[in-house]
Amino acid sequence: AKSDADSAIGSAGTVAEVNSAVAAYKAAVDLNLAKYNAKADAAAYRGAGYDDLSSAQKTEADAAIATLKTAFDRAVASKDTTAAINTLLADYKDDVDEAVATAKLTKLTEIAVTLAATAETGATIPTTATVTSTPANGAAFGSISWAKDGQAVSGTTFADAGTYTATITVTIAEGYAFVNGATAVKVNGRDGTMTDSKIEVTVTVAGP
Repeated sequence: AKSDADSAIGSAGTVAEVNSAVAAYKAAVDLNLAKYNAKADAAAYRGAGYDDLSSAQKTEADAAIATLKTAFDRAVASKDTTAAINTLLADYKDDVDEAVATAKLTKLTEIAVTLAATAETGATIPTTATVTSTPANGAAFGSISWAKDGQAVSGTTFADAGTYTATITVTIAEGYAFVNGATAVKVNGRDGTMTDSKIEVTVTVAGP
């Protein structure tokens, strides 16, 4: 910024041009100072409740905060107004607070779903499923919906043969967290997946 200002002043032909160059220099200095202060503020911020975390929880939070800080430093370098920098800093602090809150949660190591269905035409369609977790009481059954060939099933029995899909919504208890890629999911004893708190189970219904 200083070299640009010196060059502009050196080539200026009027007082107005000199003043414009000086103003541009001051604005650049102010912007760089705002970026410096924002980075310093971000580096010092550990999040609400950080001091209350256990050693293991702090390790988890520190890793998340380090990732957030790297992204923040990269983003702040491209900002061209103090207002944009302040907004970015506020968002960063919100993200750090969330990282600390997540670190406080008990991480579930497994969620298991058991769906008992009689796979034959005329059998009653289950309206519930059993959901357990490790540690215990970390997850519970929320709801279940059924579909066949992409269409919702509204009846109470398996009217026709074919493949039915049950979508089970799992409720995570307060104070617990499902960690994608780390929390194992079991469906009737087999490996499964959970996306957006939903687990799908297929039931192939045989004809009469």
